[in-house]
Amino acid sequence: MNRYFLFLAALLAGGCASIEPGKPPVLPPRNASPATIPVAPVRVPGIISLRDALALALEHSPGLGVPALEAEALAGAEMQSGMLPNPTMSVDVENFGRSRMRLGQLNGPEYTLAFGQLVELGGKRAARVRAAKLDRRLALWDYEVARLDLLSRTARDFVALLTAQEEAALAVEGARVGEETFEAVRAKIDAGKVSPVEGSRASVLRSRSRLEVERTSGLVASARARLAANWGGAGAEFEGAAGSLGAPGAIPDLEGLIAELSTHPAIAKWQDEVARCGEELKMARAKRIPNPTVGGGARFLDESDESAFVVGFSIPLPVLDRNEGGIYEADRRLAKAKAEQRAMFIERRAALVVAHAEAKNARQRVFAFEGEILPAARTAFESTREAYVTGKVGLTDVLDTERVWFSTRRELLEALREFHARKAELEALAGRALDELPSGVKKPQTGN
Repeated sequence: MNRYFLFLAALLAGGCASIEPGKPPVLPPRNASPATIPVAPVRVPGIISLRDALALALEHSPGLGVPALEAEALAGAEMQSGMLPNPTMSVDVENFGRSRMRLGQLNGPEYTLAFGQLVELGGKRAARVRAAKLDRRLALWDYEVARLDLLSRTARDFVALLTAQEEAALAVEGARVGEETFEAVRAKIDAGKVSPVEGSRASVLRSRSRLEVERTSGLVASARARLAANWGGAGAEFEGAAGSLGAPGAIPDLEGLIAELSTHPAIAKWQDEVARCGEELKMARAKRIPNPTVGGGARFLDESDESAFVVGFSIPLPVLDRNEGGIYEADRRLAKAKAEQRAMFIERRAALVVAHAEAKNARQRVFAFEGEILPAARTAFESTREAYVTGKVGLTDVLDTERVWFSTRRELLEALREFHARKAELEALAGRALDELPSGVKKPQTGN
């Protein structure tokens, strides 16, 4: 677990290397796109590391394939947006089937073959192409946001599994201590030194410690299933996570993290969203300009066996519909996109401030526990157990110090879990891995 954030940093940094300000990421090759449904069982190591978990999630996540396929689909829409309207062909037959013909007049059938072409004016096609390009860029941004969210969620689930494993190990140790306490009390009962009532109290403690082992075993199974869900697994395909919760590292200044927000895909994508709405407004305004249709062809006179050229021109008259409603709608959608861009920045900034404060608080709690509270609780527990054997204190003192000792260690585990979870959240919000503390930081002791 000491290399936990180094692994996450490598994957986050590697994945975001292709992103430049204002430019969306690039999808992997199609044959490397995440599978929507695994066609074969996923091979998972028996004891999984964070690096394994992140790699499995990126390769086999059922959800990550959805935005990737959407981006691929929009590549076709982008291609289609640049196509010109198809020409039209018309065939007209005049004077067909007349029953009477005047003397000296040519009233036989006339055939006209004409071709027409719609001409888009006002920059409609160019705006449509730009909007389609921006639609695909937005889909690429969505893919990158989903990828970073998947990495962050997998990292948090990995931390949760490590925490559950350490809680289970602590429960097993508590059951062992409870058994030792029960045996010590029974020995004193057999020697006639204490009342059998103390044996009952020790038995209750032993039974509760055994129940705690079962409870924490269930927590491990649940955490394992949540982690495996990131790559479409069920959790039974591996035994557990490698490593342990490490010492809290350094947390960058809040101002520096806020400065990173503008380059995060969830924020940067809104520049393209505003631009796309701007193109929609241009298209709406361009619709006020009518598109003429020009054409030409040939006319064949059956009676005289002659032919002639014909030309045509038609244009809608914009007297009843000047697309005022469409222009107003596009203008309001542009204003909405700008408002959502600002709202998203404020929302993520607020989440960053909260996560930063919670990470600092959890870090301070860890150092307080390992520096002062935990050593004192351990000393009290060990000295009280020794004093009980010699008859200097009663069972109540032993049980009290034992309860404080184990509850303090559980609180330390919770503080460590909170710190690493908040740090992973900060990395997800900032879009990059956070720096570690310099070497030499004392690792908290969570065992005897």
